[in-house]
Amino acid sequence: MVTLTEQGAVTTKLINPFPGLRPFHTNEAHLFFGREGQSEEVLSNLSRNKFAAILGASGTGKSSLIYCGLLPILYGGFLHNGRSKWKVVITHPGSSPIDNLAQAIAETFRGSDNEEKIETDTLINRALLKRSSSGIFNVINQYGVNPQENVLLLIDQFEELFRYQFTSHDAEAVNQVDHFINMIVNTVKQSELPIYVVITMRSDFIGECSPFQDLTRLINDGHYLIPRMTRDDFQKAITGPIAVGGGTITDQLVQLLLNEMGNNPDELPILQHALMRTWDYWTYNNLTNNPIGLNEYEAIGRLERALSNHANEAYDELNFEQKHICEIIFKSLTEKGADNRGIRRPTSVTELAQIAETSDQEVIKIVEIFRKKGRTFLTPPPSIELQSDSMIDISHESLMRVWDKLKAWVEDESTAVKMYNRLAESGELFHQGKTGLWGPPDLQLAINWREKQKPNLAWAVRFNPAFERTMVYLKTSEEEYIAEEENKIRLQKRALRRSRIVALVLGSAGMISIALGVLAFIQKQEALKSESRAKEQEKIAIENANKAEIQRIKADSSAIYATSQQKIAEQQKQLAEQEKQNAEINANEAQKQRTKAEEQTIIAQEKQKLATENEKKAKEEQIKAEIARKEADNRKMLSIAQSMAVKSEQMRTDTLLKGLLAFQAYSFNNDYNGVSYNPDIYKSVYTGLKFFKGVNFNIYKEHTSFIKTLVQDKERIISGSSDGQVISWNLSDKTSTVLLSNQPIVKKLIIKDQTILCLTNSSIVNYDLNNKLPDIYNLQGVDVKDLFITKGGKYLLVLNQSIILTDDYKNQGVEFYKVDSKINAVKYDFSTSNLFVALSDGKIFYWKNFQSELEKPILLANIPDGNWGDISFNAQKNIVAAGTANNQGVIYLWDFTNGNQISLLRGHTAKITGICFSSDGSLMASASYDKSVRLWHMDDLRTLPIVFDDHGSWVTSVMFTKDDKYLISGDKDGNIRSFPTDVNSLIVGFCNFLSRELTQSEWQNYVGTDIPYKPTKCNNR
Repeated sequence: MVTLTEQGAVTTKLINPFPGLRPFHTNEAHLFFGREGQSEEVLSNLSRNKFAAILGASGTGKSSLIYCGLLPILYGGFLHNGRSKWKVVITHPGSSPIDNLAQAIAETFRGSDNEEKIETDTLINRALLKRSSSGIFNVINQYGVNPQENVLLLIDQFEELFRYQFTSHDAEAVNQVDHFINMIVNTVKQSELPIYVVITMRSDFIGECSPFQDLTRLINDGHYLIPRMTRDDFQKAITGPIAVGGGTITDQLVQLLLNEMGNNPDELPILQHALMRTWDYWTYNNLTNNPIGLNEYEAIGRLERALSNHANEAYDELNFEQKHICEIIFKSLTEKGADNRGIRRPTSVTELAQIAETSDQEVIKIVEIFRKKGRTFLTPPPSIELQSDSMIDISHESLMRVWDKLKAWVEDESTAVKMYNRLAESGELFHQGKTGLWGPPDLQLAINWREKQKPNLAWAVRFNPAFERTMVYLKTSEEEYIAEEENKIRLQKRALRRSRIVALVLGSAGMISIALGVLAFIQKQEALKSESRAKEQEKIAIENANKAEIQRIKADSSAIYATSQQKIAEQQKQLAEQEKQNAEINANEAQKQRTKAEEQTIIAQEKQKLATENEKKAKEEQIKAEIARKEADNRKMLSIAQSMAVKSEQMRTDTLLKGLLAFQAYSFNNDYNGVSYNPDIYKSVYTGLKFFKGVNFNIYKEHTSFIKTLVQDKERIISGSSDGQVISWNLSDKTSTVLLSNQPIVKKLIIKDQTILCLTNSSIVNYDLNNKLPDIYNLQGVDVKDLFITKGGKYLLVLNQSIILTDDYKNQGVEFYKVDSKINAVKYDFSTSNLFVALSDGKIFYWKNFQSELEKPILLANIPDGNWGDISFNAQKNIVAAGTANNQGVIYLWDFTNGNQISLLRGHTAKITGICFSSDGSLMASASYDKSVRLWHMDDLRTLPIVFDDHGSWVTSVMFTKDDKYLISGDKDGNIRSFPTDVNSLIVGFCNFLSRELTQSEWQNYVGTDIPYKPTKCNNR
């Protein structure tokens, strides 16, 4: 956000507009540049086919195109099907596609606040999804779909499905993938529920889809291949977010970045990360008075080293033991496929701890370092608290290819996995008896791998579950090799002894063998004679058996013939019976046809009636679609208006164009039903007016020190200051009248009838506005911090640790409240008589309809770190507001009817010095030592407040005028400023400073080429 000071210098409160490695989120659509027009093509595919596949190489921004392009268009109602609202189910296949889908549907339809209900629903959804190929339809149908809603099923990183199919050791993995894809196809084909499906997938996985014919047809009909960004697109992606974020960049650096992009497949994430790092360096070193330039870019290591240097910075924050665990974590989260493609492998905290042989807390401690804000190397984002079952993943594959350490780790892990898989395969074959044990040189390589890797069960089961068998196989191979070497030595010794014995044995063996040979010849002759007799007996037995078989075959043939004749007779009888039954069936069928014809006549009449009703409904839907289209057009024009307002506010050279953009943004906001309190619209008109009228146009300067108190008397504002003066101001002409001077520090002013009660450091002055005479009552050493007059006319004197109630401040009163802690702030609401006290220890007490000293205080809140700065009460909306006095600058809101805290407002960065509400309760103003005043709309706290950061020093007081038209604030330097609470008040007379309208060229640059040129004529209102 940009602010102009009196000297014309620019002070900036900047927020880094680059996400780094992670995709853009939906709420960052205003920072997404370079892909203009592509979302409409995806929308066309989705509208036509109920399915869209966004394909592209790694790093081309597929997810960002969905989150910042397609989803905002869908939420805007641009898909005309008679339904304008959307429920979006976002899932990643991961390592359990069906389980992840079941949980994503439960979280979307149940919300994220009931974990127990989500867990129960997830179990039910999982069972329904696995039951049939219509599982997705059945699950969503059981929740019910609102008549005004569509359902979008977004499956991000669809390629994980194929990684799961090929790497999972689940025996049902292939069947689960097939079932998952069938569910998607059937969901798209069904027409009962408005369910649309979008997938994002790396284009190098498109070949994996071909075995699934129905999925292939869907992709052919509804795919969108993200084109490579042009040089102009990259330039928009660089300069657009910087402009929105409030920064500037030199043309020299833009051209250098464009030249260095080249054909790097990780071009977008690396560029985004380098720009994020350059921006952080630029702001951290207080260089924001100059554009981002080459020095800042060189300091972060340029494109080729920025990411690696950043990751090494995080790695260097770890101690020696943590670095070892970190290496194991990143090895577990990455995988190198058979085709050398890098693949992410999401893993739970518990599983990472088991692999690294450490505790869950130690893993979380290391992961936090790599995922904290500004790094985004690991997911989930830092806003999500990590638990033992949290899934950890690297934010983008480019980290695997660019970070020097991770590249080495991935290669090392790939080698280790290959060795383990070889061992596991050989171990399985050995178990089956199909191979032997390993020997050198493979055995030595495997032993070296075991000593270096030190594998454990948790690591090994991710690749092959037979870890124990594999390691036993390696151990057995090692022991067998050692035993074999030892056996060779023993055999050599035995050979020497055997050679001495052989000579003695050979002589004896020769004589014995001759004798045995003679005996064997005699026995052989006898055996030949016996064999001849056995063959003759066998021949006779075979002839007898053949004769018996011929007689048996003749008998069987006669029996078969008789049986066949009997079957033919039975078949003829059955055929006759069947003909009789057919005749009866035909007669019945004829009767049914006559009845059916009569029913068809009735149905035709009902369809005619239904067609008439459908025609009526179609006209109604057409009217609704037209309304939705107009609403979408309105949203588009309001978005353009906001963009123009931001650009107007940032413009510092062309004053006239600055005013023209602000007025056109204001006009669009009015014409297309935008909220009147849009902070960007207001600030663009306000900064334009400061250029035209001068930076001092709304400053009232007479005091020389702290503005301590502001009150209103009729049409004039009265201020009290540390300079001892009380001054009356005319807001319209800035004339001033000094009522009191030479007083001690003025703390509080109260208007009572025609007098002013003035509380100073040492006295209470009663100043008569008619006679101009002061009546001074010295407090005699009592330090009164604050003073109130009750509805009953009594006085409340607030001291450091007590409150006194008295009928007359000159008389001694009753101390009805005393506390050990310091009283930081007190508020007495005159309309309700409610009294509130905020203490330094964070407690807040109140008295409801306070009347007397006998009443007891009631505890409203206890915020230990509160140390309150100010407190106030909104009687119209029954809301209590209190702001802290620490550097957090937080404002708490409570519902006074039940005491529940309803909101926590952040934005200020220092002590809250003042809180007040408008008379109708719709507005709240807060002042702070951070030099700003913020204007909040109580009916719409989600909209950012209007921030007035014109003060050059601490803002010390704030108030609304009685008609709520102006907000008055004072600061440490004694300056008082007035701010209109409504932008329509600012625009009065604005046209006096505009000598022309936007030209057609300016219209195309700031409004758009697709919006007809029709600038709003500026007529003073």
